[in-house]
Amino acid sequence: MPLSTTLDFVLPRTNQFLQILKQSIVQNPLLLDTEYHEGREESGIWQPFPHGAYWGRHDTWYRFRADFTIPPEYAEHYVRVRLRTCREGIWNAINPQVLVRVNGQIVQALDSNHNSFPLSFSAEAGTRYHLDFEVYAGREVGNRSFQDLP
Repeated sequence: MPLSTTLDFVLPRTNQFLQILKQSIVQNPLLLDTEYHEGREESGIWQPFPHGAYWGRHDTWYRFRADFTIPPEYAEHYVRVRLRTCREGIWNAINPQVLVRVNGQIVQALDSNHNSFPLSFSAEAGTRYHLDFEVYAGREVGNRSFQDLP
């Protein structure tokens, strides 16, 4: 098959596929209200964690948690959770490391270069999720913050 014939077939199919993907992207990210406490244990004195607040001391563990219900406008869409530590692009052993649990099951590990995971490939409105993040602050001295999505 000549190249021009192949492209005549492939390009329209690719564009069709891209249109389907574009329709499944939700453009309005939500900021989750979270609670946290110092330590690795699930039990502790949980406190609200304000968006943009600083957290983390040198060589310390924290737990963060949030409950999330899929809103109607996310129905049948791909839903991804992203956690930005403000240290993206700089990977080494001293940056924050995160173990993620969804509804009590470990699903992902995150760090400065791996900062998101799929929550649902085709979300169902009204589905509830309990998110739990076990976070090691790292060995670098200084404050840490979770960056809100743009």
